[in-house]
Amino acid sequence: MKKPGEVGGTGVDSAHPAGKALDVHRSSYAQHARDLTVSTFATALSVSPRTVRDWLAAGEVKARRTVGGHWRIPRSELDRLRVPAPTSAAA
Repeated sequence: MKKPGEVGGTGVDSAHPAGKALDVHRSSYAQHARDLTVSTFATALSVSPRTVRDWLAAGEVKARRTVGGHWRIPRSELDRLRVPAPTSAAA
């Protein structure tokens, strides 16, 4: 019989602290899975990636850094910065 915290064939026991950390990681991953890269964000706003990086440096766009140092921008920032298309006045 496997004891709590013992590594088995299916991974870490959920009673082990590492098992809880893995669950938190999965939840965090799901939360950030929809975040955008600098290039995708720039394309959606019809600006250059350099412009987006300037906005990030100035703190004008909320974002987070990945472990590898890349920027990830929440979709909510895209919604906030999108400008509605102008409507033509009816004559």
